[in-house]
Amino acid sequence: MARSLSVVNAGGQLLFLIGVIMFGVSSILGGLNLARYFADEAIVGGDGPFPRKPDPSGLRHLLARVAVAPAEALLVGDSTVDWRTAQNASTAICLARYGFGFEGVPVGELRPGDRVIDAPIDLLAAVQA
Repeated sequence: MARSLSVVNAGGQLLFLIGVIMFGVSSILGGLNLARYFADEAIVGGDGPFPRKPDPSGLRHLLARVAVAPAEALLVGDSTVDWRTAQNASTAICLARYGFGFEGVPVGELRPGDRVIDAPIDLLAAVQA
């Protein structure tokens, strides 16, 4: 995972949108040794000033912060909520089949530009597609 994030981070801005409270986010990123990839202002948690996913407000805020148009962004997620968030924000999605919430994602409804990956290393090819 860290290798994939290093490569992706070198080519673009990494943003983090998650439904858990910010205290939990720090623990998650720290525990996975991934905190170095996400600046504090590049993280929106579930207890932030925006409605929770699948409302696109948090994602739109993060994209505006780095001046990236939704059509140029790729949301990486693992659930139906993430898929709906991407749809609502008009961004593409890369769904992680190995994630906690992938079961139940309507894969047959993915749009052109959406992707599904089977392992973290597959994110590199998905970002370049």
